Amino acid sequence: MKRVYKYTLKALESQTLEMPAGALIRSIQIQDDRISLWAEIDPMINHVESVTILMFGTGWDIPDKHLEYIDTVQFLNGLVFHFYKLLK
Repeated sequence: MKRVYKYTLKALESQTLEMPAGALIRSIQIQDDRISLWAEIDPMINHVESVTILMFGTGWDIPDKHLEYIDTVQFLNGLVFHFYKLLK
């Protein structure tokens, strides 16, 4: 059986999360003035993997790396950021 877990992100261009192997990132949104990521995980999996999340503002250069788009988030101040998962 799977569950959806929430992870809090920082407003950084790059950060690494420890998540259960095979976690499926479903959404990134603002909740209570925090950047929150929701992922579908299997809580029975004990093996964790490092997942690197990259954040780019609108108009920023996006490197030619193996990236998977996750979501776009608009902050209350009008800034818009786009989140990607770095693929291995």
